[in-house]
Amino acid sequence: MSRDHRTPRVQVSPSGALLTAMRAAGVPSGPDRAHGADDPAPRLLRHGSHAVYAVGDVVARVGPDGAAARAAAHRALAVARWLADVDFPAVRALADGDLAVPQPVAADGHLVTFWHRLDGEPAGTTHGSTADLGALLRRFHVLRLPADLRPEPMDPVGRITRQLGGAVGLPDADRAFLEARVTDVAARYAVLPPLLPSGHLHGDATVANVVLDRAGRPTLIDLDLLRTGPREWDLLRTAVYARRLGWHTAAEYRRFADAYGVDVADAPGFDVLADLTELLQVAWLADAAAARPALAAELALRVADLRADPPDGPRDGRPRPWNRI
Repeated sequence: MSRDHRTPRVQVSPSGALLTAMRAAGVPSGPDRAHGADDPAPRLLRHGSHAVYAVGDVVARVGPDGAAARAAAHRALAVARWLADVDFPAVRALADGDLAVPQPVAADGHLVTFWHRLDGEPAGTTHGSTADLGALLRRFHVLRLPADLRPEPMDPVGRITRQLGGAVGLPDADRAFLEARVTDVAARYAVLPPLLPSGHLHGDATVANVVLDRAGRPTLIDLDLLRTGPREWDLLRTAVYARRLGWHTAAEYRRFADAYGVDVADAPGFDVLADLTELLQVAWLADAAAARPALAAELALRVADLRADPPDGPRDGRPRPWNRI
């Protein structure tokens, strides 16, 4: 991997960029004294790869601008239109006719997209279950992909490499350790036959991306990572959360596997895929910590935990002490 790392990013407030984008798009927020209305101010729901805000009946996703980000935003909007056309339970984007400018909206170094809010609870989002996720993925995977959607192939090793390359501030010793681990796991992955047939993938399939709508129906969100590849890649995060991290119970994982109809955790080669999935989690965190220093402590914990793995043989079965972000 190259050691010519990117320069540190200029930190600009996602909330400030959101307000700029809302003004440009004509989405109201805050007291509108001219019309006597009191529209709700944006409220942060979560901050992962995007900062996600609720603004009344609208949800805004805010992320850094750039060529890759623009391609991902346009892809998410196209996927949303496709899923709306086939009546699949997924989040719906605001139509361009509902806004003063087309989506995505560039503002202050960020890119913003606007979506119809699914839940009506003032306390925030209500997520679906592992069984909901398994059932949605099973239904999603059998859909016919439209000809105008041409997703890129799933490339976990390339994604890890790119994100580690953007990990400004990662200590040299940690970088060298992670690069060596990626090289080892990538070599084992290269000779591993696929577990399941290939097709289109959601690309970020976790229970965090299943939200209950106002009628309580499980609905798929975060559509910008559509990819193609072996179908196990949409099942691995839930399996790793259960088997490696302890973020799902055995019963929750069993309901997921039963709902989808496949248990990847018991398949040959799962340990290699799980190792690669863990590296994806760490590389994303290393990249995100470049702009969000508060994540540095969790990154250090995860790297130290990976260093403690035995060089040969299976882990002892205890969950990793990683915290959810």
